[in-house]
Amino acid sequence: MREFDSVLKVNGQPLYSPDYQLEVAYESLAADGSGRTNDGVMHIKWIRRRMAKVNLKYSVVSPAELSYMLRLVQGQEFNFTYLDPHDNTVKTIQAYCSNSGQKLYTYNGFYMDVGFNIIEM
Repeated sequence: MREFDSVLKVNGQPLYSPDYQLEVAYESLAADGSGRTNDGVMHIKWIRRRMAKVNLKYSVVSPAELSYMLRLVQGQEFNFTYLDPHDNTVKTIQAYCSNSGQKLYTYNGFYMDVGFNIIEM
């Protein structure tokens, strides 16, 4: 049985520790009209900077473990706690999960290559 992570939480409920390193990417949003002018100069009006996208990956999980995690995140909005490498601090953000994926391993019914993205709102 997989162990719960000491940091990763959804609405205060722990997630299982991923097998792979946590992948954190950042995205920033620019306002309409931002871009290069005819003289080649970039003009950006930032609406929002450094929104986190956290990718969790698991090599193999049991049906009960997968069900537990998907009930917490899939198609939901929630508070997500993780270690932010940008600040090297534990952060809690408002987030959602719109996509997840897994392969059913037919031997003993375990799921393989499980992954889902948690995206800051």
